[in-house]
Amino acid sequence: MLPDPTSLFSITSTILSGISTTPKLALSISLLVSTAFHCSCQKEAPDTVAETSGKGNECLSIECKSDNHDMLSASILTFRADSLGRLESYQYIKDIKDGKIWVACTDGPKTCYIYGNLMLSKEDIARISTASDLDKFHCNLEDVSSDAPFMTGMVEILDNRESAVVAYMKPMVSEITLNSISCNFSGTPYDGEKIVDPQIYLINVNAQCSLNESSQQVQRLINVGACSQDDVEQFSDPGIIRRFIGQDIGHQKIYPGLSLYCFHNFCKEEGPGSPFTRLVLEGKIQNETYYWPVTINRTDEGEGIRNNTRHIFDLTIRRKGSLNPDEELSIEDCNIIIEWKGWNEKEEQSVIF
Repeated sequence: MLPDPTSLFSITSTILSGISTTPKLALSISLLVSTAFHCSCQKEAPDTVAETSGKGNECLSIECKSDNHDMLSASILTFRADSLGRLESYQYIKDIKDGKIWVACTDGPKTCYIYGNLMLSKEDIARISTASDLDKFHCNLEDVSSDAPFMTGMVEILDNRESAVVAYMKPMVSEITLNSISCNFSGTPYDGEKIVDPQIYLINVNAQCSLNESSQQVQRLINVGACSQDDVEQFSDPGIIRRFIGQDIGHQKIYPGLSLYCFHNFCKEEGPGSPFTRLVLEGKIQNETYYWPVTINRTDEGEGIRNNTRHIFDLTIRRKGSLNPDEELSIEDCNIIIEWKGWNEKEEQSVIF
Protein backbone atom coordinates (compact mmCIF):
# COMPACT_ATOMS: atom_id res chain seq x y z
CA MET A 1 0.00 0.00 0.00
CA LEU A 2 1.35 3.45 -0.90
CA PRO A 3 1.80 5.95 1.93
CA ASP A 4 -0.75 8.72 2.31
CA PRO A 5 0.61 11.71 0.35
CA THR A 6 -0.87 14.08 2.94
CA SER A 7 1.60 12.74 5.50
CA LEU A 8 4.52 14.08 3.47
CA PHE A 9 5.73 17.64 3.13
CA SER A 10 6.50 19.03 -0.30
CA ILE A 11 9.79 20.58 -1.35
CA THR A 12 9.84 22.77 -4.45
CA SER A 13 12.61 24.26 -6.52
CA THR A 14 13.01 26.48 -9.58
CA ILE A 15 15.67 26.83 -12.22
CA LEU A 16 18.47 29.35 -12.09
CA SER A 17 18.73 30.84 -15.56
CA GLY A 18 22.19 32.29 -15.24
CA ILE A 19 25.50 31.80 -13.48
CA SER A 20 26.80 34.44 -11.12
CA THR A 21 30.44 34.72 -10.26
CA THR A 22 31.40 34.56 -6.60
CA PRO A 23 34.78 35.65 -5.21
CA LYS A 24 36.81 32.77 -3.90
CA LEU A 25 37.68 33.10 -0.22
CA ALA A 26 40.87 31.81 1.35
CA LEU A 27 39.88 29.15 3.87
CA SER A 28 41.66 26.82 6.25
CA ILE A 29 39.08 24.02 6.53
CA SER A 30 37.21 22.74 3.49
CA LEU A 31 34.23 20.57 2.77
CA LEU A 32 34.85 19.36 -0.77
CA VAL A 33 31.73 18.74 -2.81
CA SER A 34 32.22 16.62 -5.94
CA THR A 35 29.22 16.61 -8.29
CA ALA A 36 28.06 14.19 -10.97
CA PHE A 37 25.85 16.62 -12.95
CA HIS A 38 25.98 20.17 -14.26
CA CYS A 39 23.43 21.85 -12.00
CA SER A 40 21.73 25.18 -11.65
CA CYS A 41 18.76 26.13 -9.50
CA GLN A 42 17.59 29.11 -7.51
CA LYS A 43 14.74 30.07 -5.27
CA GLU A 44 14.49 33.16 -3.12
CA ALA A 45 15.86 32.32 0.29
CA PRO A 46 13.74 32.54 3.44
CA ASP A 47 14.12 35.70 5.50
CA THR A 48 15.80 33.69 8.25
CA VAL A 49 18.61 32.51 5.98
CA ALA A 50 21.31 35.03 5.26
CA GLU A 51 23.67 34.87 2.32
CA THR A 52 27.18 34.03 3.42
CA SER A 53 29.77 36.64 2.50
CA GLY A 54 32.39 36.35 5.21
CA LYS A 55 33.63 34.39 8.16
CA GLY A 56 31.61 34.32 11.36
CA ASN A 57 32.87 33.49 14.81
CA GLU A 58 32.30 29.77 14.39
CA CYS A 59 32.26 28.47 10.80
CA LEU A 60 33.15 25.59 8.59
CA SER A 61 34.23 26.33 5.06
CA ILE A 62 32.78 24.58 2.04
CA GLU A 63 34.73 24.37 -1.16
CA CYS A 64 32.56 23.23 -4.06
CA LYS A 65 34.74 21.18 -6.33
CA SER A 66 33.66 19.35 -9.44
CA ASP A 67 35.05 17.39 -12.34
CA ASN A 68 33.61 19.19 -15.38
CA HIS A 69 30.36 19.89 -13.51
CA ASP A 70 29.21 22.74 -11.30
CA MET A 71 26.82 22.77 -8.37
CA LEU A 72 25.47 26.28 -8.17
CA SER A 73 23.15 26.08 -5.19
CA ALA A 74 22.90 24.00 -2.03
CA SER A 75 20.75 23.54 1.04
CA ILE A 76 22.89 22.56 4.00
CA LEU A 77 21.52 21.12 7.23
CA THR A 78 23.96 20.59 10.09
CA PHE A 79 22.99 18.30 12.99
CA ARG A 80 24.85 17.60 16.20
CA ALA A 81 26.37 14.12 16.18
CA ASP A 82 25.15 13.13 19.65
CA SER A 83 22.31 11.05 21.08
CA LEU A 84 19.74 13.78 20.35
CA GLY A 85 20.99 14.75 16.91
CA ARG A 86 19.39 18.18 17.01
CA LEU A 87 19.43 20.53 14.03
CA GLU A 88 22.07 23.17 14.62
CA SER A 89 21.86 25.26 11.46
CA TYR A 90 20.34 25.51 8.01
CA GLN A 91 21.68 27.60 5.18
CA TYR A 92 20.78 28.02 1.54
CA ILE A 93 23.80 28.93 -0.56
CA LYS A 94 23.39 30.08 -4.15
CA ASP A 95 25.74 31.09 -6.93
CA ILE A 96 28.26 28.35 -6.17
CA LYS A 97 30.86 27.78 -8.85
CA ASP A 98 34.19 26.35 -7.76
CA GLY A 99 34.10 28.88 -4.93
CA LYS A 100 34.30 28.71 -1.18
CA ILE A 101 31.55 29.73 1.19
CA TRP A 102 31.04 29.78 4.93
CA VAL A 103 28.61 27.56 6.81
CA ALA A 104 27.57 28.29 10.38
CA CYS A 105 28.78 25.61 12.76
CA THR A 106 29.82 25.34 16.41
CA ASP A 107 32.55 23.17 17.86
CA GLY A 108 32.04 19.43 18.21
CA PRO A 109 31.21 16.55 15.87
CA LYS A 110 28.45 17.16 13.34
CA THR A 111 26.50 15.38 10.62
CA CYS A 112 25.99 17.54 7.57
CA TYR A 113 23.36 16.85 4.89
CA ILE A 114 23.85 18.67 1.59
CA TYR A 115 21.19 18.97 -1.12
CA GLY A 116 22.18 20.36 -4.49
CA ASN A 117 19.70 22.41 -6.54
CA LEU A 118 16.99 22.15 -3.92
CA MET A 119 15.74 24.60 -1.34
CA LEU A 120 13.64 24.18 1.76
CA SER A 121 11.05 26.78 2.70
CA LYS A 122 10.71 28.45 6.10
CA GLU A 123 7.76 26.14 6.82
CA ASP A 124 9.88 23.09 6.00
CA ILE A 125 12.71 24.16 8.31
CA ALA A 126 10.27 24.79 11.15
CA ARG A 127 9.30 21.10 10.99
CA ILE A 128 12.86 19.77 11.23
CA SER A 129 14.32 19.17 14.69
CA THR A 130 16.49 16.10 14.09
CA ALA A 131 17.86 14.22 11.08
CA SER A 132 15.08 11.64 11.36
CA ASP A 133 12.58 14.39 10.52
CA LEU A 134 13.94 14.35 6.96
CA ASP A 135 11.84 11.19 6.46
CA LYS A 136 8.78 13.47 6.36
CA PHE A 137 9.93 15.39 3.31
CA HIS A 138 10.07 14.43 -0.33
CA CYS A 139 11.15 15.77 -3.69
CA ASN A 140 8.72 15.80 -6.60
CA LEU A 141 9.84 14.66 -10.03
CA GLU A 142 7.73 17.43 -11.56
CA ASP A 143 10.13 19.99 -10.02
CA VAL A 144 13.32 18.42 -11.42
CA SER A 145 15.21 20.04 -14.29
CA SER A 146 17.18 17.96 -16.77
CA ASP A 147 19.97 20.56 -16.50
CA ALA A 148 19.82 20.59 -12.71
CA PRO A 149 18.62 17.34 -11.13
CA PHE A 150 18.47 17.20 -7.36
CA MET A 151 21.57 15.79 -5.67
CA THR A 152 22.33 14.65 -2.17
CA GLY A 153 25.37 14.07 -0.01
CA MET A 154 26.12 13.44 3.66
CA VAL A 155 29.33 13.86 5.59
CA GLU A 156 30.43 13.30 9.19
CA ILE A 157 32.42 16.25 10.50
CA LEU A 158 34.82 15.64 13.38
CA ASP A 159 36.09 18.36 15.67
CA ASN A 160 39.22 18.77 13.59
CA ARG A 161 39.48 22.10 11.81
CA GLU A 162 42.73 21.25 10.01
CA SER A 163 41.59 18.30 7.84
CA ALA A 164 39.47 18.51 4.70
CA VAL A 165 36.17 16.64 4.48
CA VAL A 166 34.78 15.26 1.21
CA ALA A 167 31.07 14.93 0.46
CA TYR A 168 30.35 12.94 -2.69
CA MET A 169 27.18 14.31 -4.22
CA LYS A 170 24.99 11.85 -6.10
CA PRO A 171 21.91 12.44 -8.26
CA MET A 172 18.57 11.55 -6.66
CA VAL A 173 17.27 10.36 -10.03
CA SER A 174 17.99 7.63 -12.55
CA GLU A 175 18.79 8.56 -16.15
CA ILE A 176 17.16 6.59 -18.99
CA THR A 177 18.81 7.34 -22.36
CA LEU A 178 17.92 6.40 -25.92
CA ASN A 179 21.35 6.38 -27.54
CA SER A 180 20.51 5.06 -31.01
CA ILE A 181 17.54 3.70 -32.95
CA SER A 182 16.76 2.24 -36.37
CA CYS A 183 14.18 -0.01 -38.03
CA ASN A 184 14.47 -2.74 -40.66
CA PHE A 185 11.23 -4.25 -41.96
CA SER A 186 12.81 -6.35 -44.70
CA GLY A 187 10.76 -9.44 -45.61
CA THR A 188 7.54 -8.04 -44.14
CA PRO A 189 4.44 -6.55 -45.82
CA TYR A 190 5.64 -3.10 -44.70
CA ASP A 191 9.16 -3.40 -46.14
CA GLY A 192 10.64 0.06 -46.62
CA GLU A 193 8.25 1.79 -44.23
CA LYS A 194 9.48 4.22 -41.61
CA ILE A 195 8.26 4.87 -38.09
CA VAL A 196 6.63 8.30 -38.33
CA ASP A 197 6.23 10.93 -35.57
CA PRO A 198 8.26 8.93 -33.02
CA GLN A 199 8.49 9.88 -29.37
CA ILE A 200 9.75 8.23 -26.20
CA TYR A 201 8.40 8.46 -22.68
CA LEU A 202 8.37 6.65 -19.35
CA ILE A 203 5.31 4.95 -17.88
CA ASN A 204 4.61 3.63 -14.36
CA VAL A 205 6.92 6.27 -12.94
CA ASN A 206 7.64 6.91 -9.27
CA ALA A 207 7.33 10.68 -8.91
CA GLN A 208 8.42 11.15 -5.27
CA CYS A 209 11.62 10.52 -3.35
CA SER A 210 12.26 11.18 0.34
CA LEU A 211 15.10 13.56 1.17
CA ASN A 212 17.19 10.94 2.93
CA GLU A 213 16.10 8.19 0.50
CA SER A 214 15.28 5.93 3.41
CA SER A 215 11.98 4.78 1.94
CA GLN A 216 12.29 1.85 -0.44
CA GLN A 217 8.71 2.06 -1.64
CA VAL A 218 7.20 3.71 -4.67
CA GLN A 219 5.47 6.73 -3.16
CA ARG A 220 3.42 8.20 -6.01
CA LEU A 221 2.89 6.78 -9.50
CA ILE A 222 2.31 8.86 -12.62
CA ASN A 223 1.86 7.89 -16.28
CA VAL A 224 0.27 4.69 -15.06
CA GLY A 225 -0.16 2.28 -17.97
CA ALA A 226 0.21 4.99 -20.62
CA CYS A 227 1.46 8.51 -21.20
CA SER A 228 -0.97 10.91 -19.51
CA GLN A 229 -1.06 14.42 -20.93
CA ASP A 230 -2.41 15.66 -17.58
CA ASP A 231 0.63 14.19 -15.80
CA VAL A 232 3.09 15.60 -18.34
CA GLU A 233 1.60 19.09 -18.03
CA GLN A 234 2.45 19.13 -14.31
CA PHE A 235 6.19 19.18 -15.14
CA SER A 236 8.12 22.42 -15.13
CA ASP A 237 10.43 20.59 -17.59
CA PRO A 238 8.29 18.07 -19.57
CA GLY A 239 11.46 16.70 -21.18
CA ILE A 240 12.10 14.89 -17.91
CA ILE A 241 9.49 12.26 -18.76
CA ARG A 242 8.73 12.62 -22.51
CA ARG A 243 10.82 13.56 -25.55
CA PHE A 244 10.07 13.82 -29.27
CA ILE A 245 12.74 12.28 -31.49
CA GLY A 246 12.24 14.91 -34.19
CA GLN A 247 12.72 12.77 -37.30
CA ASP A 248 11.28 9.61 -38.79
CA ILE A 249 13.02 6.32 -38.00
CA GLY A 250 14.26 4.31 -40.96
CA HIS A 251 16.90 1.75 -41.86
CA GLN A 252 19.70 4.25 -41.25
CA LYS A 253 20.58 4.31 -37.55
CA ILE A 254 20.16 7.68 -35.87
CA TYR A 255 21.61 8.82 -32.57
CA PRO A 256 19.09 11.04 -30.77
CA GLY A 257 20.88 10.79 -27.41
CA LEU A 258 17.69 11.70 -25.53
CA SER A 259 17.54 11.25 -21.76
CA LEU A 260 14.56 10.87 -19.44
CA TYR A 261 14.63 10.84 -15.63
CA CYS A 262 12.74 9.08 -12.85
CA PHE A 263 13.02 8.06 -9.21
CA HIS A 264 13.61 4.52 -7.95
CA ASN A 265 11.31 1.57 -8.63
CA PHE A 266 12.79 -1.77 -7.59
CA CYS A 267 9.83 -3.75 -6.32
CA LYS A 268 10.55 -7.49 -6.67
CA GLU A 269 7.32 -8.52 -8.36
CA GLU A 270 4.95 -6.68 -10.65
CA GLY A 271 1.37 -6.26 -9.53
CA PRO A 272 -1.61 -3.88 -9.85
CA GLY A 273 -0.14 -1.52 -7.26
CA SER A 274 3.50 -2.02 -8.22
CA PRO A 275 3.95 -1.93 -12.00
CA PHE A 276 7.46 -1.94 -13.46
CA THR A 277 8.77 1.27 -15.00
CA ARG A 278 9.04 1.06 -18.79
CA LEU A 279 10.63 3.07 -21.57
CA VAL A 280 8.12 3.30 -24.43
CA LEU A 281 8.80 4.15 -28.05
CA GLU A 282 5.63 5.36 -29.76
CA GLY A 283 5.24 5.93 -33.50
CA LYS A 284 3.11 5.31 -36.57
CA ILE A 285 3.41 2.78 -39.38
CA GLN A 286 0.96 3.19 -42.25
CA ASN A 287 -1.03 5.69 -40.12
CA GLU A 288 -1.49 3.14 -37.30
CA THR A 289 -0.03 3.97 -33.86
CA TYR A 290 2.19 1.31 -32.29
CA TYR A 291 4.15 1.02 -29.06
CA TRP A 292 7.46 -0.67 -28.29
CA PRO A 293 7.70 -0.87 -24.46
CA VAL A 294 10.97 -1.90 -22.79
CA THR A 295 10.86 -2.92 -19.14
CA ILE A 296 13.90 -1.32 -17.51
CA ASN A 297 16.44 -3.61 -15.83
CA ARG A 298 14.12 -6.55 -15.11
CA THR A 299 16.10 -9.51 -16.39
CA ASP A 300 16.86 -12.51 -14.17
CA GLU A 301 19.52 -10.46 -12.39
CA GLY A 302 17.99 -7.01 -12.90
CA GLU A 303 16.54 -5.36 -9.81
CA GLY A 304 14.73 -2.48 -11.45
CA ILE A 305 15.61 1.18 -11.19
CA ARG A 306 17.65 2.71 -8.40
CA ASN A 307 18.55 6.36 -8.03
CA ASN A 308 22.04 7.34 -9.13
CA THR A 309 22.08 4.88 -12.06
CA ARG A 310 22.11 5.14 -15.85
CA HIS A 311 20.30 2.89 -18.32
CA ILE A 312 21.30 3.43 -21.95
CA PHE A 313 19.44 1.80 -24.85
CA ASP A 314 20.21 1.07 -28.49
CA LEU A 315 17.00 -0.03 -30.25
CA THR A 316 16.61 -1.94 -33.50
CA ILE A 317 12.98 -2.29 -34.62
CA ARG A 318 12.18 -5.25 -36.90
CA ARG A 319 8.44 -5.70 -36.47
CA LYS A 320 5.29 -3.79 -35.69
CA GLY A 321 4.88 -2.93 -32.05
CA SER A 322 2.08 -3.51 -29.58
CA LEU A 323 -1.27 -1.74 -29.48
CA ASN A 324 -0.81 -1.41 -25.69
CA PRO A 325 2.05 0.74 -24.30
CA ASP A 326 2.06 -1.29 -21.05
CA GLU A 327 2.20 -4.73 -22.68
CA GLU A 328 5.60 -6.25 -22.01
CA LEU A 329 7.12 -7.92 -25.06
CA SER A 330 7.82 -11.64 -24.78
CA ILE A 331 11.29 -13.12 -25.08
CA GLU A 332 10.38 -14.40 -28.56
CA ASP A 333 9.72 -10.83 -29.70
CA CYS A 334 12.87 -9.15 -28.52
CA ASN A 335 16.47 -9.80 -27.61
CA ILE A 336 17.88 -7.75 -24.75
CA ILE A 337 21.58 -7.76 -23.94
CA ILE A 338 22.40 -6.11 -20.62
CA GLU A 339 25.79 -5.14 -19.30
CA TRP A 340 25.93 -3.49 -15.88
CA LYS A 341 28.48 -0.78 -15.19
CA GLY A 342 28.67 1.99 -12.63
CA TRP A 343 27.05 5.43 -12.69
CA ASN A 344 30.17 7.19 -13.93
CA GLU A 345 30.26 4.76 -16.82
CA LYS A 346 27.09 3.27 -18.33
CA GLU A 347 24.65 0.42 -18.32
CA GLU A 348 24.12 -0.42 -21.96
CA GLN A 349 21.20 -2.35 -23.40
CA SER A 350 20.92 -3.39 -27.04
CA VAL A 351 17.31 -4.19 -27.79
CA ILE A 352 16.12 -5.83 -31.00
CA PHE A 353 12.38 -6.04 -31.66
